[in-house]
Amino acid sequence: MGRNLKRVIADEGLDRRATGYYSTPSFVSDYIAKRLYQIRSDAKIALDPCVGMGEMTSALGRETKKIGIDILDMNPLSVDEFINEDFLELAGNELVGSLFGQPLPNADIIIANPPYNCHETEYIRKNKKRLQEIFGKHTTLNMYSLFLSAIIRVAKPNTAIGLIVHDSFLTARGHEALRKLILSECEIHYLHLCPSDLFRNQGADVRTCILILTKGIKKNNEVFISPRPSSKEELQRILTVGEFQSVARDKLCLIGDADRSEFLINAPPELIELFSEPRLGEMFPCITGISTGFDKKYISKTQSEEFAYPFYKNPGSRRFFSNPDGYMVSKFLDISKVIPNFIVRNKNYLFKEGISCSSMGVAFGAAILPKDATFGVNANIIVDESEKWWLLAYLNSSLCTYLVRSILLRSNMITAGYVSRIPLPNISASTRTELAGLSKKAYNEKVSPKEATLYIRSIDQVLFRDLSISEDTQNEIHRFCSDVIKNT
Repeated sequence: MGRNLKRVIADEGLDRRATGYYSTPSFVSDYIAKRLYQIRSDAKIALDPCVGMGEMTSALGRETKKIGIDILDMNPLSVDEFINEDFLELAGNELVGSLFGQPLPNADIIIANPPYNCHETEYIRKNKKRLQEIFGKHTTLNMYSLFLSAIIRVAKPNTAIGLIVHDSFLTARGHEALRKLILSECEIHYLHLCPSDLFRNQGADVRTCILILTKGIKKNNEVFISPRPSSKEELQRILTVGEFQSVARDKLCLIGDADRSEFLINAPPELIELFSEPRLGEMFPCITGISTGFDKKYISKTQSEEFAYPFYKNPGSRRFFSNPDGYMVSKFLDISKVIPNFIVRNKNYLFKEGISCSSMGVAFGAAILPKDATFGVNANIIVDESEKWWLLAYLNSSLCTYLVRSILLRSNMITAGYVSRIPLPNISASTRTELAGLSKKAYNEKVSPKEATLYIRSIDQVLFRDLSISEDTQNEIHRFCSDVIKNT
């Protein structure tokens, strides 16, 4: 889609994509306000640093002075004081100790729905260097990560913070520093995943979460969480009746040496325990391969003398068996020596057999990478005949889909780094043989995605039995995998 088409116009005439402005549903604002007052019942001053039209401050009580900041003046009637300034500029001045600019209010409560725009937004492009110097390199991945980092850093001790914010920070590697900032600087009270239809009536299918914090930390506090509901009506019910799971703070994130403080939402303890087992990358090379920089020129749909080598770059939903995605130009090694952006990685593993994993798309799956083939920048596991068949079955199991999509990464780009961190459970030799038989049969039959589900069902039963997975956890795995898109 061209940039000129990336426009979502609000009733007020604003381009939502350009401004990052989406109106917060009133029941969400009311819930956040309720929780903030439970933390700071004595709140005298509240601040919304991206106030918009004032939907969130309208939920706050009259006894609290409400101050709104925004670079756009949308006439927020619910605030007692409006500051027509750039919050990030004000926060930056405060953090570097500048004597210029308006000081930020000393707020007891901060409430916000930060703008969501990717790193391409004009504001970040123009101010990237200074923003990274002040707030950190990781923050310029998105406008919301800039705001979230700035809010936490400028908040005074004991400030209650309530946000509805894009939730890619929960697991994405680029937001590791942001996760660690939250964990090191804040007490976390509530974390609720929101449905993707929450802002659909405003033209956005976006994954968000509600996050309630206090600046300052108490060790081993109790955190209340809830998984992603199917609809905004279901979210409203969950928030109203308090249908939450309680988890100890030290069980809220993955904290192993190979992990990056990913937040865990509703993951059964027995599955979290699997992450204490060896990881895939410790047992087998998990690598990327060739990036041509211009696939149409160097990869052909048909095999010939000029394009001789089968090329695999993303099996996607094609599990067990996959035809090549194309055929790599025969002289690719020579080309890589003269074309700077034609990159061949891990040359010592070229043409070796193994497993090729999906890289894009919500479903996670794997197919055989045959000998004498080439592969792209998706995750590829180099493994010989004696090990690859049981591993192929495991990687295509519902259990593995859950571990990858519910715990390791809740977005649609699986790199070799994530795949290398998949835990390998202690599966008995007899079960490995049984799994190998199932995946070999699926491969030989060249099963379609629909047919593959029958094999996955059998693989699941074998794994659940061998690993003694409880019935409740089996149900949770199947619930999640029944609609991975909605549940992530």
